[in-house]
Formats: sequence, structure tokens, C-alpha cells
Amino acid sequence: RELFPTSGDVSKLHKRAMTGGLRNSTIRSLAWRLFLGVLPAGECSLPAWVAAVEEQRASYDARCEEFLVDPYKQSDGADPLVNNPLAQTEDSAWTKYFELRQLQKDIQIDLERLNPDDDFFRGAGVQGAMLRALTVWACLNPATSYRQGMHEVLAHIVKVLHEDASSAPEGGGDGGVCGGQEGSDAELLPKLLHPSRVEADAFSLFSSLMRLVGDAFAP
Repeated sequence: RELFPTSGDVSKLHKRAMTGGLRNSTIRSLAWRLFLGVLPAGECSLPAWVAAVEEQRASYDARCEEFLVDPYKQSDGADPLVNNPLAQTEDSAWTKYFELRQLQKDIQIDLERLNPDDDFFRGAGVQGAMLRALTVWACLNPATSYRQGMHEVLAHIVKVLHEDASSAPEGGGDGGVCGGQEGSDAELLPKLLHPSRVEADAFSLFSSLMRLVGDAFAP
């Protein structure tokens, strides 16, 4: 049975999701991305979806390089009067680094308390991915920054993406995607659900969701 429409009308899919019909689906995260506008609206097209997702992943990678800077590794050639751990100037790389480290300490405290009975969230890899995603989001949204509870929102997204990626179907293994397209489209589906890109995909979903519920975290 088709899970995704061949047109831009997702009302039936949305109704199914709201009644728990996607709870056991292995491509639930694709529906979430469609509902939140992470995947382009309009006609269902896996090539278009892959192109959009790859662009989002590249953007996230660039943001990580921009914000997650370690001045210990970038001190060569810098003015030592400005670029040193004792510098007090606001534009000093060290000042920004210490602010970032304090932010990450606050986030890490919440991550260590997250779902203590779920081993999935105890893993260093999962916590590291969530720490980076929340840090980048906070840097992009300084007026709100990180607020307690955001980690719980991200946690649901990360786990579902991980579960989908771990059992990524080929050729519509969950009943067909985009009207049961076959051939090259079937080969594209694992690219949307790639285990190594869960972090970037979670960031995209989280960012879209926060545009809807972000006011609840406003200071």
C-alpha cells in the first residue's frame, strides 16, 4: 500500500500519522520531513528529495565548521596580543570559544539526564551528535539560544531517524514510496535514510519544528 501520495496532497498521510498509523513504519521520518517542509512540497519525487536533503546536509556541515571552532588548533599566524586565552575583546576567538564551551556544558548536563533508562541515549556518539546539533542551533538563534527541554524535542527526532536509517528499505519495503516507484528511485531511498547523516537530518527537522514551537522556549 502506498504511504506517500503522488501529488502534493498529504492530507491522507497526515490523517494516518495522527491516528498512529505510522507508529511502526520504517520511513516515519520521511513523513515528518514532508509535514514540516524539510522535503519540497508538490509532486512526490525521490530525486528532488535527495537533492534537497543533500543541500541541507552540506549547509549543516558548513555551520559546524563555522561555529564549532577550536582556537587551540587555529592559532598559527594569529596576532598573539588578540588571539590568546587571556584576551578580553569580544571578537577574540578565545572569548567566543569560552562562551561556546559554557553553552555546551549546560547542554551536556541535560543530555546526561536524558531518558536514563534508554541505553540509546547513553552512547557517546548519540550525545555528541545531539550536543553539536543543539550548539549549532543556539549559535544560529542567539536571541533564544539553548533552553532546557530542547534536548527532549531533539531526542525524539534523533531516535526515529536512527531507527529508520537502521532498517532503510529499498524499493519501498514498507509498502511503497511515491506510488511504488521502482528502479533508480528505489535506489535513492537509502540516501534519504543514511545512518551516517542522522545528525544533519535531525538538525534540519529540529530547525523546522522550532520555527513552529520556538516561542514556547522564548526567554
